[in-house]
This record gives sequence, C-alpha cells and structure tokens, in this order.
Amino acid sequence: MAALTPSPPSSDDAGIVTAITSSASATADAVVADAYDALMHHIAAEGCRGYDPYDAMNTRYGILRATKGIRLALTYFNKFSPVNLRPVLGIPKTLDNHGVALILRAVGLHRPSGEAAISLPMLSDHLVSRSLVEKYGYHCWFGLTSPVQTRTLYMSTDVPGVIGTEACASALFELWLDTRDERLREIVLSARAFFLDVLLARYEGAVFFRYKTTLPAYTCTYNASVVAAKYVLRVGEAFGLQDHRLLLREVYGFLASRQRPDGSWNYSVDLRTGREKPQIDFHQGFMLDGFLDYIELGLAGPEIVEAYRRGLAFYRQKQFTPAGRGLYRYPRGWPANIHNQAQGILTFARAGVTDPEARDFARTIAMWTIDHMRSRSGAFHYLRYPMFSNRVEYMRWSNAAMAHALATYLRLGLSQPQRG
Repeated sequence: MAALTPSPPSSDDAGIVTAITSSASATADAVVADAYDALMHHIAAEGCRGYDPYDAMNTRYGILRATKGIRLALTYFNKFSPVNLRPVLGIPKTLDNHGVALILRAVGLHRPSGEAAISLPMLSDHLVSRSLVEKYGYHCWFGLTSPVQTRTLYMSTDVPGVIGTEACASALFELWLDTRDERLREIVLSARAFFLDVLLARYEGAVFFRYKTTLPAYTCTYNASVVAAKYVLRVGEAFGLQDHRLLLREVYGFLASRQRPDGSWNYSVDLRTGREKPQIDFHQGFMLDGFLDYIELGLAGPEIVEAYRRGLAFYRQKQFTPAGRGLYRYPRGWPANIHNQAQGILTFARAGVTDPEARDFARTIAMWTIDHMRSRSGAFHYLRYPMFSNRVEYMRWSNAAMAHALATYLRLGLSQPQRG
C-alpha cells in the first residue's frame, strides 16, 4: 500500500535519520504505553462506570423527560456544557454496554501493567445479560443505558442497532477466540444472524445493512452498513461459513460506489431521492476499517483496494492536521473531539501493519491527544477548543474509546514494519 507521506531521504544521511527516528519512536511508544496503563487503572477505579454525552434521559426527575422539547434541550445542554451538572440533575454513572464492550476488547488486546482490577467475566456477563434476545429472538443490543432524544426521533433502549450490536458481539467474539467458550459461540453466531436476517436490506439494486430495525429499507447509513458487513465477514470466515461471500461482494461494491470523488463518504443516503446527509468525521475511520477487514481476508477486488487507498489519503490529508489534531467535522476544524482522536489512532495503527508512514501518523495522533486532551487522573477530555477544554469525563465516548485505540496501537506495534 502506498505510503501517505514522502519516503525517507535516499542520501547517505538516511541511516542517521532512521536511527534518530527509531529512537524517538521508541520513546513515544513508551509514553503511549504509560498513558494506556494510567487510563486502565482509572477505568478500573471507576468500576468501568461513567457518564455519556447522551445520558440525559437517565435523570430520576420525570418532569425532565415529560416532553420532546424538554428532553431535547436537556440532551444538548448536557452534551455541550463544559460544566457537568449531572449529579444535580439526578443522572448517575452507569455501566454502558458499548463502553463495556470497548474495555473488554482493550484488555484482550493489551493487558495493562500492574493491578488494574478489571474483571473480564464481569464485563462479558454484563453484555450477555443486556442482550435483547428475549424480545427479538437474536442476540442484539442497544449500545447505551439510556434512551436518546434527537431532533428527529426518540431512541428507546429496547430497539437494537448496528453500532451497539457490533460492539458487544465483537467483544464476545474476540473473547471466544481466546477461550473457545461454547456459550459465547452461540451468541456470536446469533448476532451474525441478526444482521443477515433482520437488518439486511435491498432497494432498487442497492444491498446494505440498515442502521436500526425501525428504519425503512430505502435509508442507508454507510458506516453502519460497513460495520455490520465486517462483523458478518469476520465471524463467517472464523467459523468456515460461505453464505456471506457473494452477498458481501454486493454490499462492499455498493458502498464503494457511494464514495465521493475526493475519497470521502457522507453519512447516509435516502435512496428514494438520492439525497445524502453531509457529515464527514470519525465515521470515515469506520468505513476504512471495514474495507480493510475485507482486504486483509483476501476477498476484495481492485476497486475495493482503490477505494480504501483513496479514503485513507483523504482521512490523513483532510481530516487531521500534520500535528495530529482531528477536525471536528470536515471542513470545520474545532473543537477537537476525543472520538475523532481515538478513531484516528485505531485506523492508522491498523493501516500501519503494512505501511510505516501510517504507523507514524497513528503515533502522532496519539501523542497530540496525550499532550492536549488528558487529565492528571489518566482520563481523557471530551472536547478541546483553541483556548480551553471541555473536561467532562465520559466513559464510552472518551475513556473506553481511547483504551481500545491505544490497546490496538500497542498490540499492532509488535508487527510494525521496519524502516531501512
């Protein structure tokens, strides 16, 4: 895969530059490892519980949930307020499904040093207990612990979606890879069947996975479709199944066809009108990771490889500054959002298995984030503005996402390609 920045010097000084770079990289990686350990110890001290940007409906005061207008105002106030008033508003810290899944995956990828008392059985049991299998007949999840009010809809905790289901099921799948626990095997395959039997949609030649069970078959959220596709793909290949290969060729082909000429993807499309929702942020990383899974398993054609290459170049050149700060939503630069930072580390670390330049950039993002968005406790801030930070601490959105990203970076560093 082509490097993202110019190659090292070809002169006689190249060996000196390589030695200096290697030394600096080793020092930076030690900083990343220390930051990961401190973060995991903080998460353990919190019992993996915390707040979330969208947890307003967990308030114990019924009057604050009475009407859509009040619910919406409270949700957006809590999401953007730099002062955390949740204790006053009666909103408790919770054990968030998606956050638990990311923490479970992080520990599986890279064990923190010392005594970070995080119980893997407790985390996996929590995920299993929160499955909506009794209602839907398949293992599936809503990612949060509270309903969410948006401008257009009210999302109940008993309506599963792709993002929550994939996060929880992938955590259990990766645990199954380590333990071969037969109980987990059944759950993992059931979640795969949920995607194929319930969320798979076809509309006038387009084949994709719906974001939620409540959405019509003409609405495609690109990043949700690729997240479902990569789960079906990974689990199917792990269990030696063949039913997904022709289907996913159609799914990935459709998603590649929706890539913009500059290499980016918008957020979603209404296939009746062709109108897209323009939103370019960390979901670009979702798209790239899903495409990379397909490529790594040797199933992708040249058009998929080219879509990945162009998408990664856009992600690097347009959605991050050279210093490693992610743009909020392209082309809007501020604030720096911790979820953008975590996804950038994850995506470029994965690309870096075969491309040293991508690995270097994952390190750059990690170091900027550690330098500018980390508190003394080891936790990570939610938003960073040019002159101040929103330091409200979130478990899923900030700490669990960073834990998974840093663990992936550290794990894949063992297979980092060497320069020179």
